[in-house]
Amino acid sequence: LQFDGPGVMPGDYLRTGLFALLLGGVCFDRWVVYRSWRGVPLRAELEAVLGAWLLALLLLVPVLQLSGDADEATHRWLLLWALLSLSALAVGRALLRAVLRHVRLGGRDVQRIVVVVDGEFGLSVLERLRAARWAGLELVGYFDESGEAANVEPAIAARCLSATTGLADYVMNGHVDQVWIALPFRAEARVRSIIHSLRYSTADIRLVPDIFGFRLLNHSLGEVAKLPVINLSSTPMSGTNRLIKALEDRMLAIVCLLLAGPLLLALAFGVRLSSPGP
Repeated sequence: LQFDGPGVMPGDYLRTGLFALLLGGVCFDRWVVYRSWRGVPLRAELEAVLGAWLLALLLLVPVLQLSGDADEATHRWLLLWALLSLSALAVGRALLRAVLRHVRLGGRDVQRIVVVVDGEFGLSVLERLRAARWAGLELVGYFDESGEAANVEPAIAARCLSATTGLADYVMNGHVDQVWIALPFRAEARVRSIIHSLRYSTADIRLVPDIFGFRLLNHSLGEVAKLPVINLSSTPMSGTNRLIKALEDRMLAIVCLLLAGPLLLALAFGVRLSSPGP
């Protein structure tokens, strides 16, 4: 539908806009853009938004072809709209981050967290969490399994609560939003016991795996055959990334040859003129 009436600029397409909104909603949902980004780097959030929006645009082009709305004016409008909307999304999310950071540093919109620790790794988690007030994460206290709390700074040591036997009661009565379990891999039985003791709690339970002691390359979380896995070391050159890398290498090679071609030809002619050859 094209509107050319008074007050409406030529080239406004209602059906195209509805298609874009529908595809954008579906793609943003599939890319899990509509989630809590608390504590997650802004770069990761913008990458998710960019990926979802580009996918929606790629799907919108064949839809316009099939609907008969794909003319030159539509293509110009689509390009302009894509650039403006993507810029608005990125700027809007960055500004929202800045506002939330200010609000959370003021003590509002915070998540109250208790941590179960054991050893140096658990204590490093406490220090990082205490420094992340900008993300709205408030360290209420921690339960120390090993008794090494004396090795940390007094501001953190003062938040040591008790043995983990009192964890469930504290979470139920202490208005805690999240429970972080930062125990070594060998403490599997203890982790199971903690999760079981919190089965009636509505607090979020997060497991912080002790993988920072390894020298990892491109580690990430993933799912294989419907099983959650931790990729301790994996190559990023797979699937679509391999194709993009191959195209990028070839395009760069072509550009370099075009730029260096005249110089190479001049050198070849110079050698030919200066030397008769064998």
